[in-house]
Amino acid sequence: MDSQTKPKENDCEVVDGQTICKVTAEIVDINPHGKSDIFLGHAYLVVVAAILSLALTQIIKPFIWKTCTEKSDAVIRLFAVLTGAGIAYTLSNPFEMIDVYLGASAGALNAFVIKMFKAKVKKSLGVDETPTPEEEE
Repeated sequence: MDSQTKPKENDCEVVDGQTICKVTAEIVDINPHGKSDIFLGHAYLVVVAAILSLALTQIIKPFIWKTCTEKSDAVIRLFAVLTGAGIAYTLSNPFEMIDVYLGASAGALNAFVIKMFKAKVKKSLGVDETPTPEEEE
């Protein structure tokens, strides 16, 4: 026992041949801010930002392909990141900059995961190896 929890000599008594002591527990680690260090709201915010960013990106994707044919992939990823950041900004109450960064990360992760998922599906279906009609001639 350390000095903080060590019983005093007069707080002990002998009952049936056993020494029983009363010990008063003291709180050692107090959070001065009164908040938990891990805020569960951040996790919920990331999930909501990820889902909404994915949905909005999938909705706007055909319009991006029509207007920006050369750089469409980059514009789609940028839109996903900015959408995630914007959603996190609007949902953050009270505002914390970490929420915007988490939302932007969720949007970027969406863009990356969707691209990798589509590549795996195309590879498993053999779509990448299928020649176009121009190549057959």
